[in-house]
Amino acid sequence: MNIPEKADNLKARGISISSSPFNGRPVCVLVSGGLDSAACVDFYVQSGFAVNGLFIDYGQAARIQEERSAGRVANHFGIQLRSLRIDGGRSHPEGLVNGRNAFLLFTALLESEKLSI
Repeated sequence: MNIPEKADNLKARGISISSSPFNGRPVCVLVSGGLDSAACVDFYVQSGFAVNGLFIDYGQAARIQEERSAGRVANHFGIQLRSLRIDGGRSHPEGLVNGRNAFLLFTALLESEKLSI
């Protein structure tokens, strides 16, 4: 979906972005399908950004459910969602994954060029 289509989608839902200083500027949001990432998507959409969602499968135990939920969040907000699978490492069973947030952030930064951000 291109930026004008996204704007039309927002207008149809009663969200006006015409006065936003960020009108159409691209932003990448890591989307896990949970409440926190859905709230981030909502914030950036309502602020007028062109949101690109990124889901990262790093072998987490709930990856199938998370990717399905991330897709639902993307569909709800009318944003593009790109899924990225990281192979070659060990899988991560349930529980704490040390350095997970830093890993996700740096991976998103590396991928941002491909997302035209």
